[in-house]
Amino acid sequence: MTSLSKESVDLSELVNDLDVGEYDETDVVAAGKAKGKKKSKKKKAATNTTVSNGGEFGFSAVRTRLINIGHHEVKGRTLVASVALPAGTIFFSERAVATVSHTNELCLHCGKVVVTPITGLSFPSALFCCVECQTIVRSDALRYKYLHQQSLNLDQIAKTHCCDKDLLQMVFRLLALSLFPAPSVVAGTLCQDTDGVITATLRGVNTLEAHLDQQPEAWVTAVTAGIQAVLDNLNTDADLRNLLSTVAFGANEANPSSSAEYALFLACIVNVNAYGIVNYQSTSAHSMGFGLFPAVGLCVNHACSPNSYYTYSAQNGCMEYRTIKDVQAGEELTVSYTDIFLDTPQRRTALCEKRFFLCQCSRCAGYDLAENTVHSIHNTLTTSESAAGTKKKKNKAEED
Repeated sequence: MTSLSKESVDLSELVNDLDVGEYDETDVVAAGKAKGKKKSKKKKAATNTTVSNGGEFGFSAVRTRLINIGHHEVKGRTLVASVALPAGTIFFSERAVATVSHTNELCLHCGKVVVTPITGLSFPSALFCCVECQTIVRSDALRYKYLHQQSLNLDQIAKTHCCDKDLLQMVFRLLALSLFPAPSVVAGTLCQDTDGVITATLRGVNTLEAHLDQQPEAWVTAVTAGIQAVLDNLNTDADLRNLLSTVAFGANEANPSSSAEYALFLACIVNVNAYGIVNYQSTSAHSMGFGLFPAVGLCVNHACSPNSYYTYSAQNGCMEYRTIKDVQAGEELTVSYTDIFLDTPQRRTALCEKRFFLCQCSRCAGYDLAENTVHSIHNTLTTSESAAGTKKKKNKAEED
């Protein structure tokens, strides 16, 4: 098992191995420079991105020497390399703010794979990877009661209202972030970078795209009914009813949402932004569930020909993002939100249905250029053939 402290050591060693110099915010791109060595004369990557200090992301000083937040004139927020990153470099390790397991393999607290299950006493369906995680969750009696109460009759509620049980489970685990806020969160940050692991804050969750107006109406109706049924379950307990009535939900503190409205907002966020968790490190790779990893969703953009990819680490319970090709300093780091082996129309359809945008990456733009060129040639040939046919008929008519 990899400890968090070891994660921090690994990140520091990686930065040292990459020979990264001090980050200069006045440069558009931060370049690595070894002490006593000449500057590299490699050509910098072309970019329309300006780099910030990543303050709202709460990145550590060590991490900003590796990657940083940029702002693209079209895409908005991006993640860029501060220094040249060789293929295979892990540049981002994020712990989910919440996970749901299809197979009862993930720890309720930290999301790590459960090897030797430790269950709760009054909450048998809650699995923990270690006694420490179990103790942390059980130390707050009201939170433990909430987690237990929201899981009651969930199968029947989902069946009655034709909505997904795991989605409801995730929504109410995310709702717990508002009900039981973390005490150590730095105000105004979207995430925290602690011991080499990034974890999003509640503000980070609320900043994700929800696309409520674009969700299918039947889905919204079903999920809304399911959410209300779970809330009715929670309100049967006086302590939980009082808690739900006193918390201000949503990003707008001046105009807070009701618990039901905010829960629907969270359901939309999950629908758009959740990542599947697959254990490729087991003898048989299989889906174990899904999680919400907001930090990377807020800064890493999609490309159909990405320079990075992500995998779940069973050892530390994090989603790890690594380069799959050499990346230049200043180059944007991208991942694919869909199957890159689909053809362009299929990829675009999948992205429109799930993420609600039309992809215009270089690969898709190349497809459009090829399509337009073929259509242009076809139209030119058709026009030429039509003109030739008209001229032939005219000549024949004149001969007659």
